[in-house]
Amino acid sequence: MRSLRRLVDRPRSAWGRLVEPRADGMPRFRVLLSFPVLLVLAGIVLVGLGLNGTSSGILRDGLEAGPDPQLVSGEPQPIRSDEYNVQIVWVISQIEQGLPVRNEAFPGGMDATVQNDLPSTDWSTAFRPHLVPFFFLPADQAVAARWWIPGLALMAAAFAFAVTMMPRRPVTAALLSVALFYSPFFQWWYLPITFWPVVWALTVMTALVWCFRSRSRFRWVLAGASGYLTATMAMGIYVPFIVPCVYVVAAVAVGHLFFGGDRSGPLGRRLLANVRRAVPVLVGGAAGGVVAVVWVATRLETVRALLGTVYPGQRSEATGSMGYPNVVGALGAPFSRALEDNVTSGLGANSSETSTFFLMGLLALGTLVWFLVRSWRDDRTLDPVAVGVLAAVVLLGAFALVPGWDGLAKVLQLDRVKIDRIRIALGLASFVVPLAIARQADRTTRRPPFAYSLLAAVAAAGATAVVYASIRTVDQPTLAAAADWKWLALGTVVAAALFARPWMFVGSLVTALVVVPVGSAVNPVYRGVYDLNETTVGQAVNDVEDADPGTWVGVGTRYVADFLIEAGVEGYNGVQTSPPEEMWESIDPSGRYEDRWNRLANVSWVPGDGEPTISNPASDQIQLTFDSCSTFAGEHVEHVLSDAPLEQACLVEDRAVTVADGGTFYLYSVQPAG
Repeated sequence: MRSLRRLVDRPRSAWGRLVEPRADGMPRFRVLLSFPVLLVLAGIVLVGLGLNGTSSGILRDGLEAGPDPQLVSGEPQPIRSDEYNVQIVWVISQIEQGLPVRNEAFPGGMDATVQNDLPSTDWSTAFRPHLVPFFFLPADQAVAARWWIPGLALMAAAFAFAVTMMPRRPVTAALLSVALFYSPFFQWWYLPITFWPVVWALTVMTALVWCFRSRSRFRWVLAGASGYLTATMAMGIYVPFIVPCVYVVAAVAVGHLFFGGDRSGPLGRRLLANVRRAVPVLVGGAAGGVVAVVWVATRLETVRALLGTVYPGQRSEATGSMGYPNVVGALGAPFSRALEDNVTSGLGANSSETSTFFLMGLLALGTLVWFLVRSWRDDRTLDPVAVGVLAAVVLLGAFALVPGWDGLAKVLQLDRVKIDRIRIALGLASFVVPLAIARQADRTTRRPPFAYSLLAAVAAAGATAVVYASIRTVDQPTLAAAADWKWLALGTVVAAALFARPWMFVGSLVTALVVVPVGSAVNPVYRGVYDLNETTVGQAVNDVEDADPGTWVGVGTRYVADFLIEAGVEGYNGVQTSPPEEMWESIDPSGRYEDRWNRLANVSWVPGDGEPTISNPASDQIQLTFDSCSTFAGEHVEHVLSDAPLEQACLVEDRAVTVADGGTFYLYSVQPAG
């Protein structure tokens, strides 16, 4: 028995020495860097092989026969049109045009540095690490880097914050970090703008903790990373994801200001001392803020044009607008399998809008409150991170659920957050809460009563019951598509109870076992990117353009715009961030339809008679009619690509290209009447 005990104690002792914190309580660098190093190595392999999760292969459907040789596993997601039909298409357009600062696919050009995360030779690309590889890697590998860098950065930042909070538990930290990355919300919203606000938040909170608990120069490294990521996040410009994360960080920062550092002495002296401790973070944030301000100032015209659009423009959300359906959607993670088939009518509008987080950490909030109360009773101390995350949950919860304070919400910029986008902060808080609990548990031998584990379990079960009751009678297809929801719900209940106990390693293991299989099934494994220039239709567009350069219009709905944009030719199709002035002056010189085209939207064309008329099938869609004999066509259009034959007197067919499913694309030249 003694020999067996020695056999067990020896590796346990070695592990204890390996994860032993520094004298200041911070993790040693071998622990702090262990998982990020593994992530870097994994990233090198994935990028080198060109493997990523793009759904651009969906553009292949109907164009080529047989299995897609680039598809390794899974299926492209048609719902991810923002990725495959917008950003990837514009990325390839940038590559074709030589990474310009101003993309010339629209008449008059489009600022390529403001939206759609496009690589360009502008200085600001240095602050977008996922775009830098386009300067030195082939397209397939660069697209893979663009895919993986934000996700790997999320896991690295999450791990750094987790081991800073609980330095003896790197395995637990790694499991939680991987589970965060594979959350359905991130996988269904897989765009760089989704990841960077959370990466920034976790990095800044890590830097804050180091500043208040250590005198190591490493806190300046973290502060520098915080400043860099401030610029990265700001250049994503997607306010509905940025603002909720900013308030989580702001609450944690205020928590450190009042409850961090030495608690002795007058309040004013303590506050001043805490401001001094936070100087590295303040300096880093200020530097990043200056970069962001310079970036905005050097493209102010584009930013003003975007803010001046009808949609999204100055969109404002009312306080308390999170109605029952949105509550159901936010709690619906155990039913996420239904999203794979886009069967979501009982949960939300579509798979991306419906996606959410498994909130087992947030459901253990009662235990965190118990620790805070005990800590205050014992020695009048409070953990700043715990106080901050609790305050952030209360503030954002009040914005979502409590009406009547719209004026203050507008001042706080909370009104710029679409109510379902508040979920990004819920997911961030759900990650932080177990870490704050672990930090409290490591400081005391006291444990909360078992009733708190029961409370967390009941809360998790109750949340699932609410969702089930909502969709059971009105949406049987969603219930059927989410066939394993019972097991996922059970895992959520168990993990919430374990975090509340707190048994962190087992709780993190259960969390990973629940979340990773769901999230990893969302996006395909794809080799490289599907480039429409390499198809017969794309080659035909390039041949015609090479023989007779001109301006194009794409007529139809079958991705005709994508062929033109990826070819890098000038045309009147595609998703515009804000309306190019020259383009719309040629289409609508009187400005009669300005309220219809002054928006962030996809511009498409259908056959019609006379001058272009403009309609909005949806708020982010602009549909125009095209008549080749119109004055507009005669003065501004040389070529037309259509996915159906056009019987118009002023068109001369250049060629017809038949694709694998029997459909035909037609290329015409415009011959003005008379």
